[in-house]
Amino acid sequence: MVGAGVGARNGILIKGGVALELAHKVSAVLFDKTGTLTRGRPSVTDFHLFAETVDEDEFFRLIGSAESGSEHPLGKAIHDFAKERLSEGAEEDAIRLKTPQDFVAAPGKGMSCSVGERRVLIGNRL
Repeated sequence: MVGAGVGARNGILIKGGVALELAHKVSAVLFDKTGTLTRGRPSVTDFHLFAETVDEDEFFRLIGSAESGSEHPLGKAIHDFAKERLSEGAEEDAIRLKTPQDFVAAPGKGMSCSVGERRVLIGNRL
């Protein structure tokens, strides 16, 4: 577990001890996370908005606000992407993100919080 701590401090996320125990058997590694490798941090490169109940600006305000205090590297990437999208052609006052309330993180699953009157859930399907 010391290895997981050292990796985390260097931006490498290890999902549990089993992965470390099996790592000595690895003979080849393939990467498809180009942005993570070249910039040293995750970044959002594309998105698709499926919901018709929220417009794009509101979507970015909600997820940017929700992830504003995140310590997770993917949360930070989402926050940065949302803030960048909102700032395109907008005045600084128009892009202010709100402080999320009732923030709950579920390790390995995602997070939930309230942003204004909206409930925000970000994570996987588990």
